[in-house]
Amino acid sequence: MSSFIVKPETINRIVSYLSLAQKSGRIEHSGIQYVLREHGIHVEKYLDKDALVKSLFALNMQAVHERYGDTSLSTMPGKVGMKTSDYTFHYEDGSPIRVYRSLRCLVYQCSEGNVPETPLFKFLEDLSNSLASSIVHGLPEFEKGEWG
Repeated sequence: MSSFIVKPETINRIVSYLSLAQKSGRIEHSGIQYVLREHGIHVEKYLDKDALVKSLFALNMQAVHERYGDTSLSTMPGKVGMKTSDYTFHYEDGSPIRVYRSLRCLVYQCSEGNVPETPLFKFLEDLSNSLASSIVHGLPEFEKGEWG
């Protein structure tokens, strides 16, 4: 298995979607809201969401460190020229499927060493499962399918 540092846009797309889902009263976000509550994640309490972006970035760096032993962003595998300062919150639009793809990428890149045992990683896994379920439930094929 390999691991690399994901782009800031990947993390920002996830945090942007979480922020919208947490504020939404829409049924398609109810599973995501449940996961957020269960893991004690309150996106809105983070000042400009930067703390959550930085936590996800730190989780990614920890996984890459555990895989390769690198301790500096400049020597870790990933996009060339990224700086720690690039990992601040900026709204990043994305459809649920695009957000799911970003989530799966981040989860995969964080699947090294002891990182999968951390609460934040478990939150990402649960969030990924909830979002996938929400996407499938919204498909016409699902609605037309036989029940029972």
